[in-house]
Amino acid sequence: VVQAAPQPEPAPAPAPVAEFNFVPQAILAEGGEPLKDVDIAWEVYSSKADGTAGERVTTEYNDYRGNLEPGDYVVKAILDAAFVEMPVRIEAGKVAEPVFVLNAGRLIVRPRPSEGAEIDGNAAVIIDYPGDGDTTYYGETKSYLPAGDTILTVKIGSGEVSETITLMAGQTIEKDVVVGVGRVVVNALYAAGGDKVDSGNMFTKILKAKKKIDGSRGDVTYAYGPDATFDLSGGDYVALVEMDQAVVEAPFTVKVGDHQDVTAVLDAGVLAISAPGAG
Repeated sequence: VVQAAPQPEPAPAPAPVAEFNFVPQAILAEGGEPLKDVDIAWEVYSSKADGTAGERVTTEYNDYRGNLEPGDYVVKAILDAAFVEMPVRIEAGKVAEPVFVLNAGRLIVRPRPSEGAEIDGNAAVIIDYPGDGDTTYYGETKSYLPAGDTILTVKIGSGEVSETITLMAGQTIEKDVVVGVGRVVVNALYAAGGDKVDSGNMFTKILKAKKKIDGSRGDVTYAYGPDATFDLSGGDYVALVEMDQAVVEAPFTVKVGDHQDVTAVLDAGVLAISAPGAG
């Protein structure tokens, strides 16, 4: 009987080489889930001797994974108005997986001119968030903000509402903001039952109906041309319509959520003069 020599043990497989050596993650609050599929920016800077940011190395976006030369860096994660900056050390043969805590929440605002109305895509949504920053969006707004007290102001035409919102880290707040305005469309006729003024030179100024002690009225807003459209808070107003030298006032009342047409009669005509050769 011949005993076969034992086969040598196979050589161990080489350890897998990591594809990336820098794999950052961002979370809104301590213990939160990593953010995915969000528009986050990663700004990578070299680190100075005192640990502050030096020259920019790269800027990447979203679910960034990268390779950096071994050394010390300062990395800033930015998500809308929220951001955090921290030092990162890259070591040869190792993968750095830092977690950036943004200490932020999300605010979703749907501006409406009146209760039950559609979202107004032209509404200005002004957000004054903690720190020294503020930003303006238009229409439905979805934004990540630093945790803390945020002043929210929504404007539609001359209507405006404002409130303070306390946003906690990791929290999402959704709000329907009703500004409370009605829509008015102003036109003018040269004479009752006559032609509509169809000129870009027509000037319409909206004034408050109630006069001041000196007899003047407070200005609200203005526009040029026919079909001048205004979103106004409920109340009494006067449309001052001017076409060249013809001027007329048309009083009207706005009810929140209503749409109305205001037509001013200029009681005017057009004078055309030619003077060949004259200076």
